[in-house]
Amino acid sequence: MKAPVLLTVGDATSGAVIGADLLPSGARAVSDLLPPGAAVRGIADLGCCNGSHLAGPVLTLALWAIAAAILLSLRPRVMRRRGVAG
Repeated sequence: MKAPVLLTVGDATSGAVIGADLLPSGARAVSDLLPPGAAVRGIADLGCCNGSHLAGPVLTLALWAIAAAILLSLRPRVMRRRGVAG
């Protein structure tokens, strides 16, 4: 039950399915920080503005990729500690 709710709410607030201009103000602020919204805004910017505002979306996607890489590299250490302690 949690996954469908999270997927529905997360997808809607990302600004990818619904334009960020149509989101409530709280969701609009979060939309800039989520990867789907950043990707859609980056692609739209490439299509209409020749990439003049592409730095923000690219930076957002890069930060998410770096955070994911850090978490994935830490996972084996955490799993080893749990195995030794448990």
